[in-house]
Amino acid sequence: MLVHGVIVSGRYLLPAAVGLARACAVVVPDLPGYGLSAAPAESPSISALADAVIGAAHAAGHPRVALVANSFGAQVATAAAVRHPAAVERLVLIGPTVDPAARNLPAHALRWLRCFPDEDTAVLAVMARDVADVGVPLAAHLLRVMLHDRIEERLPDVRQPTLVIRGERDRIVPQRWAQEAAHLLPDGRLVVLPGQAHMPHWSRPEPLVTHLRAFLDA
Repeated sequence: MLVHGVIVSGRYLLPAAVGLARACAVVVPDLPGYGLSAAPAESPSISALADAVIGAAHAAGHPRVALVANSFGAQVATAAAVRHPAAVERLVLIGPTVDPAARNLPAHALRWLRCFPDEDTAVLAVMARDVADVGVPLAAHLLRVMLHDRIEERLPDVRQPTLVIRGERDRIVPQRWAQEAAHLLPDGRLVVLPGQAHMPHWSRPEPLVTHLRAFLDA
């Protein structure tokens, strides 16, 4: 199951999903309020989003899943792994946020802007549609949720085997934070993708899918 980030739906994960689907069943849900999903009754928390991920897995007929998550999705996926350990077999965290050294919106926004020269900018059209779908009020709430959540305090409680993946040119997730995240995990390791930035699943999915298949097959 692929879990998307904070202001994008599952659409930007589809290039990697296609590559993975050649070897295994793949589910790409939209979290509540995103993409094709209905708006939540109230503004969601990390816990509520984590429960929604597992609910989507069960609704799709999968009582146990591997979660592959990008950016804010990594915060949701780790919460799902801690809250529903029997339902999560293993985790892949691609560019996990939030680096504790950049827990404010201006710093995070600046890092985003510095990343874009190394991304496939066709994703901008997808992101614009996704922001329109989720709406500004909910997007603003979820950005606050992302920045206030302390994933570093939760990582030591993640017992599943976990692969942290960082693009070599990811300015949102510096090497220092990626190494710290992998170190905090009881069963974590780090892989760096040369030449990639924050969204390797969109910009150049083939090398990412190779690492994903090797880890998920282990």
